[in-house]
Amino acid sequence: MISMAIKIALKELKKYWGNKKIIFSTLLLPGLVIFMVYSILGIISEKQANNTEFSTVYLVDVPDSFEEKVMQTPISIQKATREESSDIKQRIIDQDKSILVIFDEMFTEQVLMGDEPNVEVYYNSVVSSSVLSYNQVIQLLSDYKDEYCRSFTINQDSNIHYIVKNEDRMGKNISSMLPMLIVTLVFSACMAVSAESYAGEKERKTLVKLLATPIDRKSIVLGKSLSLGILALVSGLSSFIGAIFSLPKLYAFKGKNILEIYQGGHVALIILDIFSLAILLVTIMSLISARSNTVKEATTTLSPFGGVAMLIGMTSIMQSEPAQSILCYLVPIYNNVQALYGILIFDFSGRDYIVMICINLFYTALFGYILANMLSDEKIMYS
Repeated sequence: MISMAIKIALKELKKYWGNKKIIFSTLLLPGLVIFMVYSILGIISEKQANNTEFSTVYLVDVPDSFEEKVMQTPISIQKATREESSDIKQRIIDQDKSILVIFDEMFTEQVLMGDEPNVEVYYNSVVSSSVLSYNQVIQLLSDYKDEYCRSFTINQDSNIHYIVKNEDRMGKNISSMLPMLIVTLVFSACMAVSAESYAGEKERKTLVKLLATPIDRKSIVLGKSLSLGILALVSGLSSFIGAIFSLPKLYAFKGKNILEIYQGGHVALIILDIFSLAILLVTIMSLISARSNTVKEATTTLSPFGGVAMLIGMTSIMQSEPAQSILCYLVPIYNNVQALYGILIFDFSGRDYIVMICINLFYTALFGYILANMLSDEKIMYS
């Protein structure tokens, strides 16, 4: 059964790969949509950033040469003592827009002796003005190092010196929209290929010929579901790739992209999440498509469910963290959104992720079994 299903899947993929309309809608369009949406938001954010006031930068044990350099910029500076730094750190944690820069006590002497003193820069990465000032301070420190041939490190221990780490900030920003967009675009891709796969073949009378062969119905369902799931997965990956290229512009991470934030393991989990969603959706939609006589009828029936999928995808926008109850991961589609949201903000449970995959596979197998039996019903298939 498996070998026959693979043959059918390859045949289906070859058929769809030759359809330019489907290739555009599943491979190119989702990524372009994500890229355009996030790029436009990036332009808007940049304009807003230009009107944002810079934070006050508190300097502790600052060398005179660096203080003079900062005074040549629009940045507002204020000297502080080490005793005052604890209070300033707490204010930053409480989302004050200040920046705190702490030089080693013997900074100049250490540099002259050939040592590498450290400079600590504290900021809050969820406050836009704090981020803008932080970026400018880092640039000034880099220029200072080059101009004066200074040898020192900046935030040597990043886990301490970032009040909110860069990856947390990027993940939370991505999570507000990306799950909804991926679910919506994957749904659209699934609807297009599912309607064509069954209702389209019924309309052209080619499905009847396939069913007249001695091929097991389960092999047909498995083969078609695999091919359609792969096409929908491509749509989801296209969306993610669009995000990779557009989000650095949106969040102004100079020299960084998503792949520097999300490691290979995270990307693999995201791909598996999208695939489990895709193959479940195409199996459910194939049931509706198989009962329809034309592509138009199947599309008309499936279209209203797109709004439901979008609403489910939007649930992550209204949450500060992914669902904690394991019961939430028993609900198809919603469990994909919650798992994807958790991965993106680095706050997901391996247990919940495994439950999500198992539940989706269970429902896929269940609906696949129903579909296989439906293909044997002459009243439905030959109507």
